[in-house]
Amino acid sequence: MMIQNEIQERVLTGVQIVFKFQGEKPSFGDLFLMTGDEHPDFSPTNEVFSCLEAFEFTQVDDFFGIENPNLDEGGDVIVWLFPQVDDEDVYHHDGPFDAIKLSYDVVRNAVGHQSLLESIFNTLNENLKVDIYFQGEAIHNFELVKTFIDEAVQYCQEELGVEPGSDEALMLDE
Repeated sequence: MMIQNEIQERVLTGVQIVFKFQGEKPSFGDLFLMTGDEHPDFSPTNEVFSCLEAFEFTQVDDFFGIENPNLDEGGDVIVWLFPQVDDEDVYHHDGPFDAIKLSYDVVRNAVGHQSLLESIFNTLNENLKVDIYFQGEAIHNFELVKTFIDEAVQYCQEELGVEPGSDEALMLDE
């Protein structure tokens, strides 16, 4: 059984799901297609990441994110997507990338936003040839992630005394 501090640390760290590519690895131009546009300086090598276009990812600094349309409920980005090389997030990198990481902060997101993460997970799982990892373990569906999020929400409400996505919750990481 984990001690309270370990549980709190995992809750505050949030959800990190890594999708490691099998075979062909995407470039920055490929990833950029998720924004609904082609990057003027980085041509895509295939169209597979256009499957994420409906989620309205935008380029946020060196990464991609889905911005929160309602800042009264949670932080400014609901879901982050980070390109990775050698198990590390990379900055100013053209690719190819070994993996992408989805990041979802349970504390900073209103309850209900996790359905967006689940939809992105399922879209990636259906459209990409990847091995998927959560907390270092290979997974094939969203069940383990959903269980973690449900338990993290309950921990926030019962142990930390905050509602995820509330102003009080946003103050926890300051």
